[in-house]
Amino acid sequence: MKLVIILIYAAVTLFDLFLKLLNYRHRNAPIPANVRDVYDEETYKKRMAYDMENLRLDIASRLVTLAVFVVVMAMNWHSAFFYAIEPHIGNVYIQAFLLFALLNIIEIPSDIIFGAIKTFKIEAKYGFNKASVGTFIADFVKDLILIFVLMLGGLSLFMVLHGWLGNWVFVVFIGVLVLIGLIAALFSRFILRLAYKLTPLEDGALKDRIMKFASEMDFPVKSIFIANASKRSTKVNAGFAGLGKFKTIILFDTLLENYAEDEILSILAHEVGHAKKKHSLRKRPMNIIQDSVMMLVAFFVVNSDGLSYAFGFTELNIAFSIVVLFSVISLINLPLNTVKNIISRKFEYEADDFAVKHVGVEPSVSMMKKGAGDNFANLTPHPLLVAMTYSHPPITDRVANMEKTGKKVTK
Repeated sequence: MKLVIILIYAAVTLFDLFLKLLNYRHRNAPIPANVRDVYDEETYKKRMAYDMENLRLDIASRLVTLAVFVVVMAMNWHSAFFYAIEPHIGNVYIQAFLLFALLNIIEIPSDIIFGAIKTFKIEAKYGFNKASVGTFIADFVKDLILIFVLMLGGLSLFMVLHGWLGNWVFVVFIGVLVLIGLIAALFSRFILRLAYKLTPLEDGALKDRIMKFASEMDFPVKSIFIANASKRSTKVNAGFAGLGKFKTIILFDTLLENYAEDEILSILAHEVGHAKKKHSLRKRPMNIIQDSVMMLVAFFVVNSDGLSYAFGFTELNIAFSIVVLFSVISLINLPLNTVKNIISRKFEYEADDFAVKHVGVEPSVSMMKKGAGDNFANLTPHPLLVAMTYSHPPITDRVANMEKTGKKVTK
């Protein structure tokens, strides 16, 4: 049983790397005519070099993570660690948390090293990085604290509910996951504040146009904030945070520096399109199906005495069972995520159509191409990678769809 768990984790990791290598080998495919103006020849060569360096780093990082996982699991470090701390730590929730977090703790040095290489070597080399060493360390610590807090909270909640409800916890936890998603969406602005400084957009033409557009679309917006993304990167983004009447627009300051008002309005119209088409609501059934499948797998994994025995425990250990669950669930999620991505790409086309109809095809296409260039988007991704992992269609397909929609609108 131990060998099966290790092989599943290794297979998923190696398959992911295979997809990335396949994608890189596809880099010399002809660039579609409708996006040839995204990069000039020199910039495109630079993008290919950027991809290659990131790929090499990602391969190294994933192989180190795989090696750590294999060693820790093969040597039964979890059970040895548990029986070492058990006499000194009486609280079962802290015991479970430390056991569950063991792999994350061991991987902290490699995460720092690979993160620093990506930020200060690769991102800096290609002109993206703006983060100082202090910002990098602060971000890493914040992320680590957030992960550990969520990990401790989620694990403790599961264990408490399991104690109360027994195996019914696997049914109840489906609702808990849905509730957590809603809470995260509602408080997303406050979560963003952990990473960015948010300042209100100053009064002026852009703010007036955004608020007018939101009003015309009957899309209530409470406020508009600028995120100091340029402190870390030159890449661009925008979107909404919050739910209902608490929706807030978040604009990266990099957008304000380099994009026209119509282009900024087009990306916001795209997000309004998602809301108007109720995409979040329409995604929920698939999310519930995925959560239900995960809970079904969890039922068998968490209740398996054999798993705990195979890794050196003398009795069933729920926390370790959840470690194993997270190690194998990615295999279950491969086909489920593929289906979710098909749905997601369809929704992206619908949101693009909305932006074209309400803002126009020219600013929408211009925003798409400039954003792709600034974010070093891949113009020729491999079809298999797109089918399995892309939540958004490739830029050439999105531009073609926008132009097609634009022609229908002008008729």
